[in-house]
This record gives sequence, structure tokens and C-alpha cells, in this order.
Amino acid sequence: MLNFFKNIFSKKEEEKVEPDRPGRTFNRIVTSRYFGCEDNNSYADTEQIKKIKLNKIHQIRTLDLLPKFIRYTYFKNSEKIQSAHVVFQKETTSQRGNMIHVSELAFIIREEDFNEFEKMTNLSLEEDFRDLTDFQYNGKERRKETRES
Repeated sequence: MLNFFKNIFSKKEEEKVEPDRPGRTFNRIVTSRYFGCEDNNSYADTEQIKKIKLNKIHQIRTLDLLPKFIRYTYFKNSEKIQSAHVVFQKETTSQRGNMIHVSELAFIIREEDFNEFEKMTNLSLEEDFRDLTDFQYNGKERRKETRES
């Protein structure tokens, strides 16, 4: 009986509920490095290369990824474009609304594949992507090792 009264009138510790911290999660979708074949000198047949390209476009459409960024690479000492690095992203908010989940797919498109890419995706490289070519970080380098150009 004494234990019964102790349980009723004793101070109970309230459970502390810690809210989830706000933040972001990044999910990089694994894919090949290039739109098409990895190596320009590869002997892969055209059907296999076409299948690789269609698979990449299918990934973008299935995951509802949106075109975000593009960065052009130029030949050394030239104004001629060599390739473009493109990034597709999709941001979704968690059910509680405190987290943003970012899914990202990125790859390189060679200059000779620009028109084919635009036809397959119905996107314009110049109008639908934000061009980051001119943005260079000129601050102090924080890496311990030197970076290869």
C-alpha cells in the first residue's frame, strides 16, 4: 500500500522530446561519368552507346530531376567548347518539414553530343541550366594537398 502512494505522489521525470534538427541530406545517384561512352576511342557499337544514353535520360525522367547547373570546359588557349558538365537535382521536403532531401545526377556531355542531348531531353543547354562557367573560387585553399587542374 505504501508503494502505491509513493507511485502516485512521487515526482515523475518527464520524457524529454528532442526535435529533429533542420538540415539537408544529399543523395548522389550513381551513373557513368559521360553521356554516352566513357572513352572517345572506345570500340563500343552505336546501339550500345544509344542504349546507355537512353538509360540516362530514363533515370532523369523517372526520378523527376530538374536541370540545375552547367559548366563548360574549353580547349586550352581557345574559345572552342570541349564539353559541358551538367547537374540535375530534385529537392523534396521531409514529412515533418525540417529536412530537405536533395537527389543529384551529374555527368559530362561532349561537344559533339550537345544537339543529341537537347533533342532527347527537350531541354536547352543555354536556357534551362544555370551557367556556372565564369564563377571561380579565388579564396584561400583549405586543402592539404595541391589540386590537379
